[in-house]
Amino acid sequence: MYTMNARDWIESHKNKLPAHELEWILEACLKLTRAEIYLDTQLVSEQGLGRAEHIVHQRIAGKSLQHLLGKTIFYGREFQVNDSTLIPRPETETLCEIALQRINNEPSDEIKVAELGLGTGCMAITILREDPRTSVYATEILPTAIDLAKVNALAHGVENRLQIFQVPQAIGFEGLLPLGPFHLIVSNPPYLDKNDPITAEVLKNEPHSALFPVSDDPMWFYENFLEYASRLLLPGGRGLLEVPHNRADAILARARKHDFYAAVYNDLFGRPRVLEVLV
Repeated sequence: MYTMNARDWIESHKNKLPAHELEWILEACLKLTRAEIYLDTQLVSEQGLGRAEHIVHQRIAGKSLQHLLGKTIFYGREFQVNDSTLIPRPETETLCEIALQRINNEPSDEIKVAELGLGTGCMAITILREDPRTSVYATEILPTAIDLAKVNALAHGVENRLQIFQVPQAIGFEGLLPLGPFHLIVSNPPYLDKNDPITAEVLKNEPHSALFPVSDDPMWFYENFLEYASRLLLPGGRGLLEVPHNRADAILARARKHDFYAAVYNDLFGRPRVLEVLV
């Protein structure tokens, strides 16, 4: 039984959610492209609408859309997500873009990359897909996140070039020491402070272990990286870490105190977001 066309359904729900979210919901529930949604002849089934309505109600209640749909897009590719990982964000694509630029300039036939905090695997998998010379060694604390990253790696055909190691939550970059040295290290470490302005949606949906350092010190992972950087990286190697924009200057100053060349780059929204350290 068909009840209405897709475009009319979106129009009738714009008072509940933004149009782009409604489009994503129909794309997922009905396996339609965005162009197909707006065809006058595109009718939607009662069953499909029922699932879509259920997702709308959960979204209004504060559940993240990516978790409801079980997927998101990062660097133009689809990745599965669940509540054991951070939802990949556009800001992190800036880190990935800079990493790929540095890899592109690396003359080696084999490039060894490390990542602390694998999560969905979106960054490691993107690097592996974009440059066949790379191999990635990644640490992660949650078994459920490791399982998810393996699914994503398999879906993108890079499972043989990604090695994943589970580590305790209290372990930082020193967990990568037995696996190095590396040409490049990337990470979006837990960096929030309990006093930072954080939306209720983020606190409700995303794992606190990926948001807050176990020590409750938002600078801990950066100090930890700077302590081990010279032992983890090959001569001329680089570390690229996502940083909170409100503490970027302080983190940059600490990196320079360690006598490293260091710089901070802005994200797509013009905010300081990526720390680069050259050994």
